[in-house]
Amino acid sequence: MAWRRSSSAARVAGAACLAVALSAIVIGTIAGGTIFSGLSARGVENGEWRNYAGDNGSMKYSPLGQINKDNVTKLAVAWRRPAVDPAFVAANPTLRFANNFRSTPIMVGGLLYASNGLGFVEAFDPATGKTVWVQKLDPSVIAGGSNRGVAYWGEGANARVISYTGRYLYALNPKTGDPVPGFGTGGRVDLNVGLPALQTQYRWNSPP
Repeated sequence: MAWRRSSSAARVAGAACLAVALSAIVIGTIAGGTIFSGLSARGVENGEWRNYAGDNGSMKYSPLGQINKDNVTKLAVAWRRPAVDPAFVAANPTLRFANNFRSTPIMVGGLLYASNGLGFVEAFDPATGKTVWVQKLDPSVIAGGSNRGVAYWGEGANARVISYTGRYLYALNPKTGDPVPGFGTGGRVDLNVGLPALQTQYRWNSPP
C-alpha cells in the first residue's frame, strides 16, 4: 500500500511492537525445544512455500529435510527460466524490460508463482520449469518493472494470487491467471488514488 508521511511515527511504533512480539514467539519456541512452530506451519505444509519469506512472520524456515549436508554437493541445475516467458515476448515484441530481475517464487498447490521481469505473474511447474500460464498484458501499463514477488490469499474457489505492476494491484485466478472480476475494477485497483500531490506515481518493489 502507499505509505503516507504523516503516519511515519505510528508505523515505527507499530513495527517495533511487531518485532518484539515476533521475537517473543521465536525465543519462546526455541526455549520450548521446537523451532518449527504453528506460526510457520501453514506456509510450508506439504512442501509448500506460500509466502515470500516462508510465512507472514518472515521466518524464512522450512522443516523439509530431503536436502542435507550429505547430499547438498550433488545438487545440479534442473532447468532455467528467462526473466520473461518467450511466448509473452513474442506476443508483445515492443515491450522492453531491464536486467534487474529479483523475483522469488512462492509454491502453492503444486505450482510456482512469480512475477516476471515486467512485474506480471507467471505460473510454472516446479519439476520441469514449464509455463502453465502468464498474466495477460494490461494495455494501460506501458512499462512495468521487476519486483520481489507475489502473494497468495484464500483457499479453494476463493483463492487469489495478488500482484502488482506499474500503478495497479491485481487479483488473479491461481489456476488460469485471469483477473478476478469482483476485485476492484475488472480485477485491479489503481494504487495512485489518494496519493499526495507531490507523489504522482505509486512505486514499490516488495511483495504485496
